[in-house]
Amino acid sequence: MKKMIRTGVVTLLATTALLAASSVSANKDNYGGTPAMYGNNPMGPAPGPQNFAPQIFTVVYMKLAQTPAGPALQAQHAYFPLPPGGQADVLGVVNRFRNNSWSGGTAPLPIDGKVRADFHNFTFSQQAKIYIVFDDVNAAIVGQRPIYFTRFGANDPTLQTPLDDNESFYNAQVVNFGDPIQAIYFEDWFRDANGKPIPPDPQKTATGAVAGKPRQQIARYSINFNYRLASALTPGVSIPISIDPDTGNGYDDPPP
Repeated sequence: MKKMIRTGVVTLLATTALLAASSVSANKDNYGGTPAMYGNNPMGPAPGPQNFAPQIFTVVYMKLAQTPAGPALQAQHAYFPLPPGGQADVLGVVNRFRNNSWSGGTAPLPIDGKVRADFHNFTFSQQAKIYIVFDDVNAAIVGQRPIYFTRFGANDPTLQTPLDDNESFYNAQVVNFGDPIQAIYFEDWFRDANGKPIPPDPQKTATGAVAGKPRQQIARYSINFNYRLASALTPGVSIPISIDPDTGNGYDDPPP
């Protein structure tokens, strides 16, 4: 069974055998053990005539941290306004995460004033550019398949509730953003489980979600970020891991 690093502070197991299990699947392709495609190819272009005109970008920032129990994965994410021209200041945002600096400066600030721990509310209510940053020189992105989608979510260990296949996320690639660390970049075209554009929420105001309105999930996905982490036991050997949050598209989801 695939090991999933699911939320922000998760103790990393000390043995290479258990870490290697992170990419094991009964349905493999030839990308080094990752599962075969579930839905549309997220590395490919988005099908159909819909325009991609996002007004926000999202940065997921991850690093290894020392805890009393040993090394653990810390993850945070936030949503930022995309300036005219669509050029995201990813380096500025990453430096905010690194320095825990959320006031002043010229780098963008979260659009709703929130930095979310772990992958809590890692969901979307509109089109977005998405950047995944694992801030560790020993973590290399699997370039042939930086992301993929699976049928069951990380919170469903008994495989009872299939999630949607990919009909919304495209153009995944490895990108440079002015730092030695690279990022996984991909796009959410904000489509439903049938690949149709989701219309704007008719009850949503210009200033954000309607107070007291329940969240409406329209499509739900299990997404995997693929890395090779350097072995602490064998120099020159790297171990594949998949970091597996759930995500989705819908109304009254972050950001406003």
